[in-house]
Amino acid sequence: MEHVHPDSASGLGLSVVKDWVQNCLANHTDCCQAGPFQLPTHVLDVGVHNGNIRLYSSPGEKAHYLALSHCWGLNQPCKTTIANIEERKISIQFESLPKTYQDTITVARSLNVRFIWIDSLCIIQDNVSDWQRESASMSTVYKNALLTIAAARSADINGGCFAPRPPSVISQMMVLPSTDNDGDDLKIFFRKPILTHTVFSYGFHDADASQFPLEDRAWCFQERILPTRIVHYTNEELVWECNGLNECECGVMQSGKQEPSLREYFQALLDEESPDRAEIWMELITKCSKRKLSFKSDRLHTISGLAKSLQERGFGEYLAGLWKESLPRQLLWSASGRRTPSYRAPTWSFASVEATGILDCCDKIMPSEKTMHLQVLQASVVPAGEDP
Repeated sequence: MEHVHPDSASGLGLSVVKDWVQNCLANHTDCCQAGPFQLPTHVLDVGVHNGNIRLYSSPGEKAHYLALSHCWGLNQPCKTTIANIEERKISIQFESLPKTYQDTITVARSLNVRFIWIDSLCIIQDNVSDWQRESASMSTVYKNALLTIAAARSADINGGCFAPRPPSVISQMMVLPSTDNDGDDLKIFFRKPILTHTVFSYGFHDADASQFPLEDRAWCFQERILPTRIVHYTNEELVWECNGLNECECGVMQSGKQEPSLREYFQALLDEESPDRAEIWMELITKCSKRKLSFKSDRLHTISGLAKSLQERGFGEYLAGLWKESLPRQLLWSASGRRTPSYRAPTWSFASVEATGILDCCDKIMPSEKTMHLQVLQASVVPAGEDP
């Protein structure tokens, strides 16, 4: 059992994240990057050296940056628009930013990282072409970030990343009426068991939305999977995930687990020798479809980063949420809902139905009974924009 620091905003709390990053960069071959990589189109310059925060245009420039995964909430007043972009390029007052953004800037400065990427500030929200272009680059943005900060505890932009820990999870010390061999007092430390990390340890664990609002949002599904490194800020502890290690502040995750994490499920998709790739993709679709969306039309956008990442690894032709090479198998989905009021996808795609919860019918068939009597002669789609 490890000690959990009383406040994730403290110097000790920030040092935990710094140690994880440094350990990963030095020791994890699975996380090796040839970075720094090219910056996204717009990033936030957090003023590491002079304190001045501004929106920074970065055509072709290479540098380390952090990315933020967070819930917007019901109202998002802090966003870049056509009207205010030039003003934001001059200066943004730290005090004018919501707490989640302020906390992310604090983490970046503690790591001596000059740039961060936040979707509401770094995508021009009322510019359709900019939104389409940048959303199509989502997989690259999160994959190439030095670190992604996940504000797992917050339901909106004002909830923040940092928070004092509940007293029950802070280690208490008791001095026993005895001494050790050196004559020193014997001490024991005790606290309530922390189970936060179980949400991130197991691939298809359904998170409590009241405790982990971020894990209930569909847009944040791929933001959990795509990053090379991600640290989750929860109420009780910090949780770290990268390609080489899953670890939590309380130390329990280090002891091992029986089920792959959500990120490890996705990594299994990259194994060309795996016979279960079609099943794994449908499991991911089922999981993501249970999450909430403010706009139902965003359903395909919420997995497009995953699809693009798989395409880059030679996964095949992507057809409105399904894969051509395994289309007979992946057509076996069902959903309780009605067709979208306007055309969104072919009727054989789950994206054509407005439903919360896509079921994989093939999952209920015994392996010995799975014999495919269907051959796809031809299938194609034409994406409406740059996003697959």
